[in-house]
Amino acid sequence: MKKLILCKLFIYTVLCTSTLFAQDSLSVIGKFIQGHPWTMDFGISSNLTLSTFQGTAISLSKFISDYQKYRFGISTDLSENSGDQTGKQYASDTLSGFTSGDNKTTNYSVRLTAQYITYATPAGHTSIYFGIGPLAGISWYKSTSNSTSNSIDSYQSQYSYTNSETRYFLGMLGSCGVEWFFSEHISLHAEYGLSMQYTWGTTESNSSIKYGYVNSNTYSSKSNSSGSSSGWSLYGQRVLFGLSVNY
Repeated sequence: MKKLILCKLFIYTVLCTSTLFAQDSLSVIGKFIQGHPWTMDFGISSNLTLSTFQGTAISLSKFISDYQKYRFGISTDLSENSGDQTGKQYASDTLSGFTSGDNKTTNYSVRLTAQYITYATPAGHTSIYFGIGPLAGISWYKSTSNSTSNSIDSYQSQYSYTNSETRYFLGMLGSCGVEWFFSEHISLHAEYGLSMQYTWGTTESNSSIKYGYVNSNTYSSKSNSSGSSSGWSLYGQRVLFGLSVNY
């Protein structure tokens, strides 16, 4: 009976010891991501507020092991401004005509990034990491303006102008940084990035003018121009300070 009890105690001790060793054998990053491989990345601004990271509105990372992960980012920018104005024209304090006009500007862009990141020392609380991956995006810009001028003697002129531009870019993004895993769910990192991209696009402009007297012959003219451009560029980013939250 005593031998049976001693045997059970021995087996129990071996199992507990092996479990503890198995837990201790996990690296710091392995413990950080245990059961939670996804992290959300934020930038730390100068006033200690959280902002976008690497210019992306959303930045997510997924660990695929205790020393490597994938990071994905997407950013969008949409702005639209419009306005109108009216006025009066005078000649020697005498009203001579009226003017009116409107304008509108639209700007839209989308940027996607993806990086493979590997850690040099995943067993430590602080590790250097390196990343590389593609980036791609598109931007679109359009501006329109219209103006009308009417004089007291029924002379009228109308002017319209439109300018549009479309840009595409494709390239590679490299990163080098240091990350400190100081908590089970939060880490801090400082990172420097370098990107190389090829940009190409087209531009187009249209304008028209119409003038003459009301109920009489009118004259008009139109113009149109288009062009394209392309080129390579190399950008060095400033050092980014970030925070990653594990979930």
